[in-house]
Amino acid sequence: MGQIDPEHFSVIGRTTMMAYRETKRTLTEIGRELKAAYPIEGSLRTEGEHLRITTRLIRARDQALMWSATYDGKPRSMLALQRELADALAEQVHLSLSPVRLGALGNRHTQNAEAYDLYLRGRFFWDQFTPLTTPKAIEYFTSATALDPDYALAWSGVADALCSSPVTGDVPAESLLERAKTAAAHAIRCDASLAESQTSFGFFSFWLGWDWVESEKAYRKALAQDGSYAFAHRMLGILLSHQCRHQETAAAILRAREVDPLNAMNRALSAQIAFAGRDPEAAIQFAREAIVIDPEFWIGHF
Repeated sequence: MGQIDPEHFSVIGRTTMMAYRETKRTLTEIGRELKAAYPIEGSLRTEGEHLRITTRLIRARDQALMWSATYDGKPRSMLALQRELADALAEQVHLSLSPVRLGALGNRHTQNAEAYDLYLRGRFFWDQFTPLTTPKAIEYFTSATALDPDYALAWSGVADALCSSPVTGDVPAESLLERAKTAAAHAIRCDASLAESQTSFGFFSFWLGWDWVESEKAYRKALAQDGSYAFAHRMLGILLSHQCRHQETAAAILRAREVDPLNAMNRALSAQIAFAGRDPEAAIQFAREAIVIDPEFWIGHF
């Protein structure tokens, strides 16, 4: 239906995209806000045991339809449909996915539908960063690993939620040190090619292991594998800020905001980083932006 310039192709963070679930903005407005020339619009419907996934690639400036496709299958084949969709979209934007990348797409999620559902629930609760939701996230992630012990993303979720618990839930760090270390190691063992696995190892190494050299190596390896993973950019920025490498810090946290612009945590921690870099005016501005994105977000007020 049309030619797509691959330079306009990028991945926007999940948190930002979830903010548009019930929006009344047009695709032109959304594209302008996200600086996205070609948004992807999709829908999922169920009929009995079957799923129908419809995907459209749209040019934002005039809402012209560039490509569309519909895929049908049973829930157990949903993950195969994800790979098929990725292949089709890559073909439309004239990108070549390497065999390694194709393999990663196929192995990214479990083939156990219940474990996949538990993982998504864990992500929902962990993204809220509160004393009540973080334990729920750990519970869901752990349940997913029980159903599929080789589910790398679920192990990554366990590690991330445990590592953040001292801040989000006032849990003593020493009480979860070994469990977090084990979960991060499991994520690497299950799939070291995932940005999430490497980032979890870096998160543990920085936050609980106090090995900042290994932490930076892990974050940079994660971003080499997936430059669109906002959490890795954010945590790299925090690490660099602690080392007073302020110019590198600014670049890292800027990229986190670009990839996931409506993530309140990215703005709140940008405020922390700006304050550490002796830029109080920028710190105040970022904190205000965090509150605008989510008025109830406690870190933005803190």
